[in-house]
Amino acid sequence: MNLDNDVIIHFFDLQSKTQQISYTILEENEIIFTNFPFKNSHANLLSYFKKEKLVDFFITEDFLIIGYLRSSVKDLEIIIGPASISLSSEEDLNKLLSKMSNKWSGNKNDLLNSSFNIPYIPLESFLNMICTANCFINQEIIYPQNLLTRNIDTSLLEVIQKQVIEFDSENVYLKEHTNSINYEAQLYYCVREGDIDAMNSLLESFSDNLGKLGPNSLRHYKNAVIILNSLTLRAAISAGIDSDICYRLGGLYIKKIEKTNSFDDLKTICYTMVNDYCKRVKLLKISRNNLNQIADVEINKCLNYVADNFRDKLSIADIAQNIGYSPEYLSSKFKKVTGKNLPHYINEKKIEDAQKKLVLTELSISEISDQLSFSNQSYFQKIFKNIVGITPLNYRKQNSIIKKNEI
Repeated sequence: MNLDNDVIIHFFDLQSKTQQISYTILEENEIIFTNFPFKNSHANLLSYFKKEKLVDFFITEDFLIIGYLRSSVKDLEIIIGPASISLSSEEDLNKLLSKMSNKWSGNKNDLLNSSFNIPYIPLESFLNMICTANCFINQEIIYPQNLLTRNIDTSLLEVIQKQVIEFDSENVYLKEHTNSINYEAQLYYCVREGDIDAMNSLLESFSDNLGKLGPNSLRHYKNAVIILNSLTLRAAISAGIDSDICYRLGGLYIKKIEKTNSFDDLKTICYTMVNDYCKRVKLLKISRNNLNQIADVEINKCLNYVADNFRDKLSIADIAQNIGYSPEYLSSKFKKVTGKNLPHYINEKKIEDAQKKLVLTELSISEISDQLSFSNQSYFQKIFKNIVGITPLNYRKQNSIIKKNEI
């Protein structure tokens, strides 16, 4: 079937508007349609391709991809793109802008706007566009995999390796990602400890600590939540949760993430997912802690009250009054049932919280002491060493996750 040029132009005009990508159509080497801003650059683009091929694509050293299509019955050539198959930084775009400016004779602002609007398109999606166009023009079925396997270019691997080396030599990775590594370690720690409150606090800035993860804000946030799912899943497994259960949960959450197109829904999934893993770890810890398996109703009331209020200045009299028993009766029964003195148990809870703060925050020793209502820093350090075996400062040095400017 010999298609009319008007039909061909209309088809690619619609494709361009739908896919937000440029198309250029040439007949006998003359442009009959284009929405590519560099209208005089088609000769340079055509130079990438061999005329004996009906369908082809090329990836430049800047990770721009250009598609090529030739009609088998008419003297028509179609250029698709360029598009970017790499998420580029502002520095990358500026370099590309500098290269393109040498071929630009129009308004520089137009160049700036057009270069920054080169769309990011996954390689598979771009190859699908080429196959669609070929099916329309040449009435021929070609699959993306066929294009991919016949266009593997080992030089591209060399380019990628070169850019990785340059990237590393400029210390960009260290500057931009050290914080995210520490941040991930904090999240991992929170899940393993089953600390829901600390985790929820960290989640407020989770996606901002991972750099750019997608071509738009929605895809970035989806990818961030998927990474968070993987991180918390592994942490839950390391804390003792059954791996089969975790992987099933992980798969279910990823399906929900991918189906969601609302930021509010993603946020809800994010918090639900992480709290799910944390709660499972917390319940496992409780089941392993003999102290929390006590069947005595009165002592369980005491344990729950301490768990809710241990950061305050908590006395036996306060607890007894709240529960409705005398201090003497509560002290005696607590010792009999648990084998521990109640004041010692309260201090254990305080020190357990202090350990988390030493690992997860940059709070000073004095600030942690105040937050846990110790009478002074010296007494806090004494109790900490009695229970943990080392000083708070040494504990922080041995278990540090985040960088600290000052202790």
